[in-house]
This record gives sequence, structure tokens and C-alpha cells, in this order.
Amino acid sequence: MSRRDFIAVLAGPELPKLPEGLTAVSLRGFTAVLGAKARLWRKSVSRKAILEGATLRQRQIEALMVCGTVLPALPGMTIEPGRLPDLIAANAPLLTQLADELFEQAQFQVSVSWEGGAPNDDGESRQLTDTIEKTLSPLVTDRIALPRIDRMVWNNAILLPASDEVKLDRALAAIDAAWSDRLRIRVIGPSPALSFASLGVRPIRRAEIAAAKAALDVSNSDDPQAIHAARQAKLRIAPPEQWNDLRDAAALLMTFSRCPSDPPPPLVYRWQEGRAEPGEHWRDVA
Repeated sequence: MSRRDFIAVLAGPELPKLPEGLTAVSLRGFTAVLGAKARLWRKSVSRKAILEGATLRQRQIEALMVCGTVLPALPGMTIEPGRLPDLIAANAPLLTQLADELFEQAQFQVSVSWEGGAPNDDGESRQLTDTIEKTLSPLVTDRIALPRIDRMVWNNAILLPASDEVKLDRALAAIDAAWSDRLRIRVIGPSPALSFASLGVRPIRRAEIAAAKAALDVSNSDDPQAIHAARQAKLRIAPPEQWNDLRDAAALLMTFSRCPSDPPPPLVYRWQEGRAEPGEHWRDVA
């Protein structure tokens, strides 16, 4: 079966009306959304074609926001449509956690730069940074600092309740007015929480299952209670430097136990821009 671009997972009990060009599979309160047939990477693909594809994908993800909470997939993720039920069944705890965390939340990218009257020293820039953070802090659920260029003083991806967009506009207008229109403030959004909770997908290999069973000394990889008991027993006696490996082994087996298919189900992990490795997020909920 041909692989297709993996676009997002929607949280909701009913299959929503999707934008043109997208298809979906619904199961257990989630809808996995697919795009066009995945294209194999070729050196001959032009930069223009790549940019056009990325722009289309971003528009598709943003168009899904009217359907409810959107968990966007990382660019480049592909999957066979027939594996979607296994993906949802095996990774339901992580999907549930993320859907609850991001319920009615939206991402904005906010950048603030000096325009024209940039100061000669860093003192005024530090003062501006303090003003921005004190003003926006009451509104923001989470934020991630992004790289700054040129005269940029502040560049962050921020997460806040979608209903607070007007409050964000007012706060930024107040900052601009306080600095006598010397600033260039740019806002991109709203969008789903692309920087905070994008979904990555990778296969679970039989060799990984065997290694995880050996690490935990369990014989039945289909028994969640046995896996949990083995995890706790191993953590009590293992040195701290082995704890993450043991948790990873248990998380992988728990994921497989929810859908012990052949081949094993795809494993979903959470990606956050500039933050921890994927395993540090999914091991605690699997």
C-alpha cells in the first residue's frame, strides 16, 4: 500500500469535515489526517517545489483548527493508511495527554525588533526585553525562545488560550506605544502548537522488543501489569544512569502491548522545538 503524508491527529469523537485533498481515519476519539501520496525524495526536486509543498502543508494544518484540537505531525512523516488504527490504538495515552494539554490553545510567533532608532548600548534592549516578558507573562501558557537576527530583541513561540488573541494584540500595542513607535513587532498565527507538540512517528522493530524484554526480564510483552511490575522492580535496584533506558524499554513494551500486531505498531513521540530528546516525553506516559 502506498504511503501518504501524515498531516495531524485531531481530538474529537466524530469524523470532521476535512479541507479538500485530505483523508482521515477515526478511532477511539481521535482522527488521523493524511495528505497526498508521499513523494520519494529526489535530488532533482527544486527549492521552489519544496517551499510550495511546505506552504500548502502549513495551510492544511491551520485549516484543521476549526475541527478542534490539532496535534500536527512533523514534516516528512509518512505512513501507510492501513497502519493508522494501530497507530491510534498503541499511542492513545500520549495522544490523550497532548489533547488535554493543548485544548483551546493556539501558538503565535512574536518577534520584536528595533526599527530606526536602535540604542547604542545593551541597557535599553534589556529594559525592552523585561517589559515584553512582564507584559506577556500573564497571558502565556508556555513559550520557547527562537533564534534572533539583526536588530531583533525578542523572538519567541508562545502558547496561549485561543480566546486571548485580542488581549495579545492589546498587550503588544501597549508595548509599541511605550517605546514611541521605535519597534517593529511581527506576529505570526494563530496556528496549532507546532513548536510545542508536533508528532513524530517511527517504526518499532522486533529487535527492539526483544531487547526491551531482556532489559526488564519479562517474557510476556502483551501484559501491561507484568511490564509495569518489572519496570518498578528494575528501577529499585538499578543505578540512576540506567533509569532512562529502563523507562524507555518499559514504554516501548507498553506501546506494543496495546496493539501487539505483526508488524508492530508505529510509535508516536512528541517533538518540541529546541527542547528535550523525544524519549524524554513519551517514556512517562506510555
